[in-house]
Amino acid sequence: FFTRTILQSGSSNAPWAVMSPSEARNRTLTLAKFLGCLRENETEMIKCLRNKDPQEILLNEVYVVPYDSLLSVNFGPTVDGDFLTDIPDTLLQLGQYKKT
Repeated sequence: FFTRTILQSGSSNAPWAVMSPSEARNRTLTLAKFLGCLRENETEMIKCLRNKDPQEILLNEVYVVPYDSLLSVNFGPTVDGDFLTDIPDTLLQLGQYKKT
């Protein structure tokens, strides 16, 4: 938990604010395909992605989401079980947040 916070614009329960691990994985695999990094071995795929030019990644990340949206966020926070333990809606309902 944070001990001090700064309120900023945006909403943690917006549909684009967080994605499931499976969705993040699917988007990563799609990006890897467009960048020529799709491999059977995930370690090799990640190594390939890390060696790509950032500009090339930015030019291709628009293809990871199959629909066009004004508020398209191609990659974002993911429920990982460590930092983000569940989707924000669930955490709010369970009261698992810092009451500041």
